[in-house]
Amino acid sequence: MIIAAIGRRLKRCKSRSLGVALLTIPMDLTIDLSKEEPCLVLKQGNKKIESYCWDGLYQLSETLILEIDKFLKKNKIKLEDIEEIKVVPSKKSMVSSRIAKAVALGLKL
Repeated sequence: MIIAAIGRRLKRCKSRSLGVALLTIPMDLTIDLSKEEPCLVLKQGNKKIESYCWDGLYQLSETLILEIDKFLKKNKIKLEDIEEIKVVPSKKSMVSSRIAKAVALGLKL
């Protein structure tokens, strides 16, 4: 088996139908609250795959989980495919930052 290091991290996925081990670069989801609108950013390695922003920094407790669910379904990605969820905190709303951190922690348990 040949293993090539791409970036910092690699994740092994076993394909039963092919009988081979495939290597994929894990995906990261970033919840970015540093702007006027909350944004979700999906990255694979250093490559930005998709981003999505919506209105509602102050309604984050009502919208964040729903928006993450829609975002992942749109990109045909399962939560298990996400290796890390990062939060970029808001300078305007400490409560929104804490909500996003709690959601990120809860989704990765």
